[in-house]
Amino acid sequence: MPFTTADSNERLSINTVRGKPVYLLQPYGAPAIEENNFDGSCIIGGMDIYEWLATMNVTHLKESVSESEFRQFGVSLFYDGEVTFDGECYECMYPIKLSFNKHAVYEDIKEKTVYIELYIF
Repeated sequence: MPFTTADSNERLSINTVRGKPVYLLQPYGAPAIEENNFDGSCIIGGMDIYEWLATMNVTHLKESVSESEFRQFGVSLFYDGEVTFDGECYECMYPIKLSFNKHAVYEDIKEKTVYIELYIF
């Protein structure tokens, strides 16, 4: 799965990362989560980025759903920018921001990490 960095729009794949740490930036001055062996998956520093996204945006719903449903909220927030639960729509206020720069500041980066779908013909 090729994600991009939010600050430099670089593609994150096994081939482009090779030994470089990848960081999941966090808002409000919280320390970045570091991944030293990025394999192209959605796990950064042992954290599932979709669960992180759901926790940052709709943590109050965690008690109301199963663990897999809560993770799916994160998936919906990432790809659709919102999630609906019990007729109420929640927008993604804290998107995923991956970076090669440990000291990048979440709030200073206007773009978010995106997923690039590759087609091989």
